[in-house]
Amino acid sequence: MQKAIITQIDAATGIPATEAPMQNGGRLPDGALVLLALQSEWPTNAPRYIAEVPDAGALGVIELLTDDEAESRITSELAARVEALRARKLHSARQRCDSAMTELENGYPQSEIKSWAKQEAEALAIMGQSGAPTPLLAAIAAERGIALDDLAARVLAKVGVFASAAGQIIGQRQAAEDAIMAATTAAELEAIEC
Repeated sequence: MQKAIITQIDAATGIPATEAPMQNGGRLPDGALVLLALQSEWPTNAPRYIAEVPDAGALGVIELLTDDEAESRITSELAARVEALRARKLHSARQRCDSAMTELENGYPQSEIKSWAKQEAEALAIMGQSGAPTPLLAAIAAERGIALDDLAARVLAKVGVFASAAGQIIGQRQAAEDAIMAATTAAELEAIEC
């Protein structure tokens, strides 16, 4: 048996997938024993495998490999799979964070969300008695018919609640990212919830 890179061949015509689309389904070359599918290349119309083959000249044999070359390709493929899984896990952690932050902001119009930093700055100015102008909160308080100091206190209370909740969400994402980046195997990555 010789180690090789192989591809599937058309089940009826025997033409390798690297030469023409498989119109009749695919099969492996006769006697081929797959050691590892090169899944990091998928999706593809010509899937490749590291295999042992009895006939180095058989249809579907792409490249012969020495034992060292086969081992090196297997190691590279497994590393590529880990990195692909790492990328998927990082994406998942970020998506989960974005969804949670969106849920946290749910119920507030975007125009108001855009004003939160300004509201906080003005509330801090009011509570700190800095005498700085606070036109946004002054207008909001006037329209609502409440005292400016009361509105400033409410704004700062909401800022604290939001900051705490956002901090938990962001901290969970960062912890997941830390674990994802520290993982060295696919099994370790699969065990990370995100």
